[in-house]
Amino acid sequence: MQRIVNINRESLHAFIRDNTAVGSLLVTDGNTAYRRLEDRGHQTINLSAVDAPPAHEVLPWVHRLWRDVVGDTRQWKHEHEDQILDMVRPDRLDRAKDYAVEIGCDIFDALDDIRR
Repeated sequence: MQRIVNINRESLHAFIRDNTAVGSLLVTDGNTAYRRLEDRGHQTINLSAVDAPPAHEVLPWVHRLWRDVVGDTRQWKHEHEDQILDMVRPDRLDRAKDYAVEIGCDIFDALDDIRR
């Protein structure tokens, strides 16, 4: 595993070339930097879409790796809440905050629920 500091096309393609086999199928989010991969298949899945399936069903190995590397995601989320919430679109975050207050859940559960 490696941290990719800059997620531009050049950096992502270099990482992919170095870490996948020719002919691999990459399943990614809708980030346009993944487009035009040479010698690799590519399928995009918009996990933010209203009708999107749960990420753990679409990308089970990613979630298993995350679980094994990060461990208890509730604890991790609590420790990094500010950084995580800074990445959420402001309009979505506002809806989630209202929803969390309305039904009495935490912000992460609210973010999951309002997506559906």
